[in-house]
Amino acid sequence: MISIILVTHGKMAAGIRDAAEIIFGSQTNLYTVSYTPNIGPTELEEEVKATIKLCPTENQILFIADIFGGSPYNIAATLVAEDPNKRALISGLNLSMLLEAFSGRLTYHDVNQLTNYLVKISRSAIKKYDPNIQIKM
Repeated sequence: MISIILVTHGKMAAGIRDAAEIIFGSQTNLYTVSYTPNIGPTELEEEVKATIKLCPTENQILFIADIFGGSPYNIAATLVAEDPNKRALISGLNLSMLLEAFSGRLTYHDVNQLTNYLVKISRSAIKKYDPNIQIKM
């Protein structure tokens, strides 16, 4: 199984988890860590490490961060570098990506394969509205 840890600025992680579980149903092995104004990078790193300890030891871990290069991403990157065969990191968290992660971890049992899938599928999920295309409801 693959555990998922959402690491974001503010309350985004909790909010997007809530939205995703409304659509996909309650998820196990899903954790959230929020970087809020009242904590610094050291406290954030401690919180992420504590969250890793909540994951079943046999599980691989997928970190999903909100933005590339932000503190949540950078801290997760250092922790992924400690065990790149069991941990992976992707940025650009959005609802579509998280839903794909839920279904993808049922198919992909290797965290790096799941990450590659998410990068590919997430790029194709971004669409610009075209008024010439009729949407059927």
